[in-house]
This record gives sequence, C-alpha cells and structure tokens, in this order.
Amino acid sequence: MILEDVELYKRKVKLSENEDKTVKQYEGYVLEFITWADIKSKEDITKQKLIDFKDYMIFQYKTSTINIKIVILNSFTNFLGFNAEYKLEQLTVQEKATIENVLSQIDYERLLRIADRKGKIRTKYIMKVLAETGIRISELKHITVEAVKKGIAVFDSKGTVERKAFINKKLQKELLKYCKEKGITTGIIFKSRNGNPLNEAYIYKEIQWVARTS
Repeated sequence: MILEDVELYKRKVKLSENEDKTVKQYEGYVLEFITWADIKSKEDITKQKLIDFKDYMIFQYKTSTINIKIVILNSFTNFLGFNAEYKLEQLTVQEKATIENVLSQIDYERLLRIADRKGKIRTKYIMKVLAETGIRISELKHITVEAVKKGIAVFDSKGTVERKAFINKKLQKELLKYCKEKGITTGIIFKSRNGNPLNEAYIYKEIQWVARTS
C-alpha cells in the first residue's frame, strides 16, 4: 500500500538527520500528491499523473513552492525505484514571470480580461474552470453541459473511487451562457472541431500564450 511506502520514505528522510519540521513537510507534500491523484499503490503512479499534478500546482502555488514540491516528489519517486523518466522538471525563472501571475487574484482576473480582449474566450473559461474547481487539465473532458447544469462533475477513477469537482453558481451561470452562445447543447464543453477533448499540450500552450501577452 502507498501509505506504507510513505512511512518508509518518512523514516529515510528522518535518518538523513533532517529536523522533524522538515520530515513533516516532506510527508505532507507527498501525501498531497497521492491524495490528489488518488494513488493507492506505487503501481498507480504514472508520469502523466505527475505532470497533471504539476499543472494543477501552477494554478495554486508560487513558483518557489512548486519547485520545492517537485524536488520532494522526485525524491519520493526515486525512493520507490522509478527511473529518471519520472523526474519532473522544475519551473524556470522565465516560466515564473509568465505563469505565476495566475496566483494573485488581481493578476488572475487581469489574465482573464486579456484572454477576453484577445478573443481567447474558450481559453478564458478553461482557466476559470481549472482555477475554481482544482481539476487537472486531463479532466476537462468531464466538464460537460450536463455536469455544469448539475453543478458537479463526477470522475470515476478506475471504476472504484469517485472524485467530484463542484462548480459554483457563478461559474455555472457563466459556462451555461458560454454554451448557449457557442451552440453547445450536450456533452463535452471544451472540445475540438471533431468533437474530441482538446489536447492537453494545446491547452497548456494557450494558457502560456495568454500569460506571456500580459
């Protein structure tokens, strides 16, 4: 079980003569990831889940905090025996200048206005959904017209565990208005012309473009 692995990792960190405060920090950051990604055993850990978690952190924390968490996650996956391919890259100073703006409420709202002004309406609502629901980019496909009407999106993880993302009333109203304007009456809201979920790399690139334009 993954919690047993975390306990062993915690002991390793402690044996490295780290203070109790540091040990607790390491444990807390690892537990944050396994809870968010619904990890039950180390076999559940994939590079994609690690990348998705990194994407999520970009909308939640400062760059310095993200990089600390990445160091700890890399240490944890290395402890579990995963190869170098699972190692996450830290955010660079340049990335900090472009995407950390999302962290401030004032700057976040400014990014939304920029996306609006540049005609990136879909990107604006994608940013709002990611920031206000805490879901991963890969989970945007679960944001459907039906889910928005209910005010909640339910994710079935491997057919056994349900995860839920709540859509507040204000966002619900805005998304329904967006769907009406775009003629989206059912199914996935953020999709390509052929009806498939948007490519994750494309979404991330669009958000970065808006950030760099600010």
